[in-house]
Amino acid sequence: MMPLALARNSKTSASPSRLQISAVGTAVFLIWVALGLAPTIRYNNPMPVIAGVVVGLYFLFAIRVAEHGKRRPCCDWADKSGCEALDSSPSFR
Repeated sequence: MMPLALARNSKTSASPSRLQISAVGTAVFLIWVALGLAPTIRYNNPMPVIAGVVVGLYFLFAIRVAEHGKRRPCCDWADKSGCEALDSSPSFR
């Protein structure tokens, strides 16, 4: 599945700073909306679906899936020479 890319504004649509929504984030959003929709229909109260949409929107934009083949960034606390040592350890693979 390919992530959905949305431009932040019309002027930067060609720039690499695009907001990407992953397929996993979309699936979690739809699950939360469905979980809110069921009690809304059952009890005829709109609050569960509103809460489901709010929680789903949070997860929609919070979940990021790393692209395969991309190199992991170094930790902020690690110096450049220690970063290579961290990448070669088996626990970080």
